[in-house]
Amino acid sequence: MIKKHIPNAITCANLFSGCIGIVYAFNGALETAAYFVLLSGIFDFFDGFAARTAKCKIKHRERSRFFG
Repeated sequence: MIKKHIPNAITCANLFSGCIGIVYAFNGALETAAYFVLLSGIFDFFDGFAARTAKCKIKHRERSRFFG
């Protein structure tokens, strides 16, 4: 039951780290921003990996031909 929520939690971490990276970029700390954007990319990879591992399905993808 709880394993269905793990990909969503990783997606939230992805969104949060990307937003923090943008804030640091606007404040001029580009090196720190780059680290947060890199961290966001890592979360993005593990989000898809966790979703495939947990066999999570998104309902709108089942109805849409665009996503395959």
